[in-house]
Amino acid sequence: MSARRVPRSTQDALEAEIARLRARYPNGVFTEAVERDVVGARADHAERIRDQLRDIPARFRQADTEFMLPADLGLYVHGPVGVGKTHAAAGMMRRAVVDGYCCAWLSVGEWLAEIRTSFNGGAAPLACSDLAYRDVLVLDDLGAEKPTEWVIASIFELVNAVYERGEDGPRLIVTSNLAPDDLSRRLGDRVASRIVELCEIRRMSGADRRLASVWARIEDGR
Repeated sequence: MSARRVPRSTQDALEAEIARLRARYPNGVFTEAVERDVVGARADHAERIRDQLRDIPARFRQADTEFMLPADLGLYVHGPVGVGKTHAAAGMMRRAVVDGYCCAWLSVGEWLAEIRTSFNGGAAPLACSDLAYRDVLVLDDLGAEKPTEWVIASIFELVNAVYERGEDGPRLIVTSNLAPDDLSRRLGDRVASRIVELCEIRRMSGADRRLASVWARIEDGR
């Protein structure tokens, strides 16, 4: 697969706008009006950061991680329940958002539920074509949902929209309890093969942190 690049970040666009505003005034004169414009542009950028961070589940919004996205690929993180996959994904997205990239977080089961609700008049989630134009796209807990024909078709539509954009598409961060071979058996070869091509595979192992926390509270209460 050819090298993939992340599109120009929103921070780059902001700095370009600030440079344009400054260039309007010769000899380095920078009036109060222009300064207000610059401050407003920076405030808008800060609000965009806050809006994107709200997509991350509240428990993980302050997450930090040593995981880094590979230079030219996304990342598929799999392993047992409770080892920190969602925490790692949240940390990577948080870093990308703060760096100025346009990101989206999908808890896959919730996203599918929103689509179902939209059939009965509820608000529809972002379309696959819109999500494929983000810089970074997180798919959390892929494969946990019951693999009905409709579920598989919906997930394929999203993954394929990302895949078809090639180098201009978002970097994927995917978490799952399923190794790639198991994902293929659950959601089909078409989904799994595209994800494997787009992502580096990383396995996380260890004890269930949530259960360990519960046992620690029980021990402290004795």
